[in-house]
Amino acid sequence: IANLERFPEMGRIFDARPDSVEALTRWERTQSRMLGTHPQATLRQYIADDYLILYLLAANIAYLIAIKHHKQLAFDFERLV
Repeated sequence: IANLERFPEMGRIFDARPDSVEALTRWERTQSRMLGTHPQATLRQYIADDYLILYLLAANIAYLIAIKHHKQLAFDFERLV
C-alpha cells in the first residue's frame, strides 16, 4: 500500500475479459457506475506478493476497491458498487 500511495500509476489497467454475454453486461454496468463520478478515472490492478490489489485512480488519488489472494477466483463487483 505504501508503494501505491507514492506511485499510484504503477498498477496496470484492469482488463476484465468476461467470458459470457451476461458477465460482459454486468461488467459494463459496474464499470459505468464506478467511473460515473470520475469519467477520467481508470480501474487498475497491482500485484503485491500473493495479493492482487484493485483500485480506482482518479485525479492522482487511489481509491482502494479490493484486495484478493491470488487463489480467489473473482471479484464480486455487484457488492462493491
